[in-house]
Amino acid sequence: MKDRRGIYLAVFILAASLVYYGCGGSGVNNNGNTQVNKMENAESRSLTGDETLSKTPVPIDRQAIFDDFKDLSDNDIPAGVLGGTFFPGRLYLPEGYKGQAEDIFYLSIEDGHLLILQKYQVKQQPDGSLKYQLIQNLENQDEPEGSFEAYSLRKGEWQPVQ
Repeated sequence: MKDRRGIYLAVFILAASLVYYGCGGSGVNNNGNTQVNKMENAESRSLTGDETLSKTPVPIDRQAIFDDFKDLSDNDIPAGVLGGTFFPGRLYLPEGYKGQAEDIFYLSIEDGHLLILQKYQVKQQPDGSLKYQLIQNLENQDEPEGSFEAYSLRKGEWQPVQ
């Protein structure tokens, strides 16, 4: 009877230690340091002590901007003059555009009577993601100041302006 109790106790201790140490529970490793669950991706990998790599937001690439501005129906576009509808003219991306927070780009739109240059800025959201936001409408200005790569919408695709 004492042997059976000893076997049950040993099995229970073995099972408890497997659950505690083998299934990701906190414990102490051979160096005396506390173990921490680590995911395999770089964003959450532990470095030393309490340092961790910061989660880098995914940049907004050119293609995402090109795709969004092919159709202006879901963008923040003012009402056209005399009931007209705005259509995209040119898209201006700064040379070396990276799609990171604080990057600026421009979109020119027109309705046949009025030309508007819209200024957008990439902003980091509270959740860490990046989104661009309209920050200014510039009436009767056809292109931004500074060095930009210009694109024109031809046959449904944005093409570089030569």
